[in-house]
Amino acid sequence: MPKSSATKPCDNCIRQQKIDDKTRSPKPEAATKRLAHLEAKTDDPENRGRRKNVPLLGKREGEEGNQTLINLIHNKLLLWLELSPENMFTLEWAQSTVAPGTPNQARAIIIHFLNFQDKEFVYREARQCDIKYDGTKTTFAQDLS
Repeated sequence: MPKSSATKPCDNCIRQQKIDDKTRSPKPEAATKRLAHLEAKTDDPENRGRRKNVPLLGKREGEEGNQTLINLIHNKLLLWLELSPENMFTLEWAQSTVAPGTPNQARAIIIHFLNFQDKEFVYREARQCDIKYDGTKTTFAQDLS
């Protein structure tokens, strides 16, 4: 005599339960470890993209006048660091951080060097100097995530 359908579990329900059991992580620490590994993998390319950057803190808004920001920064770095012609460096771009521009307020600038060695040289030299610009201390920092 066949079993009634009310007492027999449905085949689809059994299959779904088996799939749920397989996909459910038996060890939450394994999932946590995997997540940490994936986060580290995303941090590395992000830091590689930033490694030729040097944030400059302390430039006043609108200081550049009619010259470009990159020319202003290049000329100021040569002046501040008192570099000789042998110690020249190449800037690829310079960009003000995104913030509302209010007059006479200090703003951060990201300076991107063409070569990592140039960035390291300028960063080391700048850390050894006490740079003041219009009475405001100018600071250089590392750009890491």
